[in-house]
Amino acid sequence: MDYTSLNYFMSMARHLNFTKAANDCHVVQSTMSKQIAALEKELGIQLFYRDSHSVRLTPAGQRLSMNAERYANQYRAINTSVHKLMIDYDDTLKIGCGLFESHTILKPIKSFTSSYPNVEFNYMQYSYSTLVAHTRTGVVDAAVGTELCANAVKDEVQSIPLFEDKWIVAANENSDFWRMTKEEQAVLHDQLVITTYNNEYEPVRAFCLTNGFRQRAFSYSNFNNPIITMLQADAGVAVFPSSMRPFVPANVRMEDTFEKPMKIKFVLLYKEDCNSIALSRFIECCKRHFNIDEGEAQNCD
Repeated sequence: MDYTSLNYFMSMARHLNFTKAANDCHVVQSTMSKQIAALEKELGIQLFYRDSHSVRLTPAGQRLSMNAERYANQYRAINTSVHKLMIDYDDTLKIGCGLFESHTILKPIKSFTSSYPNVEFNYMQYSYSTLVAHTRTGVVDAAVGTELCANAVKDEVQSIPLFEDKWIVAANENSDFWRMTKEEQAVLHDQLVITTYNNEYEPVRAFCLTNGFRQRAFSYSNFNNPIITMLQADAGVAVFPSSMRPFVPANVRMEDTFEKPMKIKFVLLYKEDCNSIALSRFIECCKRHFNIDEGEAQNCD
């Protein structure tokens, strides 16, 4: 049974009419009839009951119909995988990023992929703990994270500071938070602060605790998109890099309410002994975008 015959069967099972199924597959009715008959012969089972008035699925046909879409997806996945193997890539590059960096790296990625289309580019997002681990072990060729990540691996990898960002409060536009006094907003008074769990390099919780904020409690998620969903539901407040402002929904308001600013550097991490030409070119794309001089590559302290 190949993909074509499976596709004919799926159309026939949907329509239970040879004319409609043939039209759906852009073939004549006789071709559809022959394909179904050939499939039944190949499988050694009857898939449809036919009479002069109707077409119905047999129990075997019903069983195949229940799984046909999954089989078709497997065919497509195999086909895509095989075709990918035939692409003559010059190199491969694996880039990882943390929870809040995707928007910062968009333009360097665009510049790299358009300039070097023959490089297989892979991009993944991880929690900061996982990002640090993958940078250490070489699962990724380079990583974009916070300076806290860089400090964790400063003796093992090279780091390039990309830019410093001020982190500010994000909350639903109708949240009671925006009706609080400035003094209360400055310390997140009685707020449920949404941050990420099991993440020793996440900066928000430590900043709140170190500076004596008066949050009610912390709530946890695993990535920033679920946090945004919680903000839209007015289920708490969060602290985001201010550069994320253009990328959050319109009903999420972001303002700097802290008396003491929260500033965090974003950095590019990579192993100095990596001999990948693709990585060198990606680093150059990042340096151009962020206007970084050659002397700025360093171990962040």
